[in-house]
Amino acid sequence: MSLNVTAVGHPSDSLLRVALELCVLLWATDGNEETLSRYEDTVLALVPKHGGRVVSRVRSLSNGEGPLEVQIIHLPGESALQAYMRIRSVWRWRTCTAKQLLERIS
Repeated sequence: MSLNVTAVGHPSDSLLRVALELCVLLWATDGNEETLSRYEDTVLALVPKHGGRVVSRVRSLSNGEGPLEVQIIHLPGESALQAYMRIRSVWRWRTCTAKQLLERIS
């Protein structure tokens, strides 16, 4: 994931807000492309609850070497990013199958 930080406001302002633009590149393990897409459908729907927006979401049409999906996400600041990532983590565990959970803790 790459991160672009944009300061909003005048440098002399005592409360300079920092907006974040994230570029997310996702690869799925073999056979899990649809599972990853369903998971992303769920967690990307939560972005607006943190004051953000999904600027772009593009999925590869080929089975090439590149990522399955590329996303651009805008969030209003670091605290919004941290809150969003905590929610993503919770959903990651909720969407595990029993087999996947055993693989993760082995």
